[in-house]
Amino acid sequence: LNCSKQKCACPYVPFRASVLVSQNQVHAYVAWINSYLSKLPDAKLIEDLQKDLADGITLVNLLEAVSGETIVGADRQPANQAARRSNTQLVIQYMHGKRVKMHNISAKDVVDGNLKSIMRVVLALAAHY
Repeated sequence: LNCSKQKCACPYVPFRASVLVSQNQVHAYVAWINSYLSKLPDAKLIEDLQKDLADGITLVNLLEAVSGETIVGADRQPANQAARRSNTQLVIQYMHGKRVKMHNISAKDVVDGNLKSIMRVVLALAAHY
């Protein structure tokens, strides 16, 4: 699911048997995320919504950019699945602590590239901040 500015071959991205996400939706999420990440000096911009958020660091950077706060305890160079999941769980816990409304989102789903879960996290951030 590469979301660079190139045109995609198909207009829809399947992520569940009965639900389709338009490529335009994915591009909008990527653009929104990059608009905030571009404000941070060391943050890497994303192209692939599923892969680029899997390490948890992009979510940590996004949360820091959106909230204006520093997230303490993140592994800035996660070397394995457990570290990536821990980073993502840190973001989810922080969001719960700030009473950001989101339901049925697990760190495992985000790290595994579940597009629906990733989009829920991003939408929750956008709605709250």
